[in-house]
Amino acid sequence: MELVWFALGWVLFCVIHSALIADKAVRFFSARLKDKSGYYRLLYNMLAGMLLVPLVWYEFTIKRGMAGLLPELWPLRLLFLLVAMVFFVAGGRQYDALSFLGIAQIRSGRTARTLSKENRLVTTGVLSWVRHPWYTGVFCLLAARPLNPVSLTSNGVLFVYLIVGARLEEQRLVQAFGDAYRRYQARVPMFIPWTLGGRLSR
Repeated sequence: MELVWFALGWVLFCVIHSALIADKAVRFFSARLKDKSGYYRLLYNMLAGMLLVPLVWYEFTIKRGMAGLLPELWPLRLLFLLVAMVFFVAGGRQYDALSFLGIAQIRSGRTARTLSKENRLVTTGVLSWVRHPWYTGVFCLLAARPLNPVSLTSNGVLFVYLIVGARLEEQRLVQAFGDAYRRYQARVPMFIPWTLGGRLSR
């Protein structure tokens, strides 16, 4: 029963996290914040962090005494961690970290449509390998976790949420950049850089 409540907690987190970043929610709260609308992203990040605390605490509480389902595969887990680090660092070079944190919005006094500088479409660097490098990094982090009923529960919810979230983000990006983003979608994979080997050999 604990795992059921744990799963429901993650589902609730995902619903709130997604709903508050939707365009309608951003417009609704920005209108009420008025000249302080640039603070919305920062407040959103702070709320997400606060909601994560009880979930992480609960996970550590209920997993005590649970045996892993498979032996500790340290080489494979380490590989996933290294790949995640590569995608996080490479993605950070293309995204605007200040926009991600919400600092850029406070400085400009308005919300940003994308996490790139000047709200423009960027397709260079790691973004020429995959369209969502930070999502790929999170997938790798989840895959690096020890396999037990608790981690599989949270991983399952988060895997679904990341895929759905990426799809919704793609819709916003198509609205923002139109045919330019559609051509980008046709050229570059979403999460897995299948064509990386071909690119490196050129």
